[in-house]
Amino acid sequence: MVETDGVDRVEEHWIGSRITIGDVRLMVTSRATRCVMVTMHQAGLDAAPEMLRALERENDLCLGMYAGVERPGHVVVRAPLSGVTG
Repeated sequence: MVETDGVDRVEEHWIGSRITIGDVRLMVTSRATRCVMVTMHQAGLDAAPEMLRALERENDLCLGMYAGVERPGHVVVRAPLSGVTG
């Protein structure tokens, strides 16, 4: 998870960007389409069928991004993110 200012889904502008988090380098490739699993009961959470409907209504069933690993390494909590373009 990346914390940003504002309410826009800024990560959707990262497609094609190489980003570095800690010593890991990623190539952001596409939006992540969500399936029915986001509605299922999780430990400590009730089932939430409204989640998928909200994702469909607000963002074409997408939330998050897919990325390929160009340089593996380690990421720690609060590691800085750099190299974002777009």
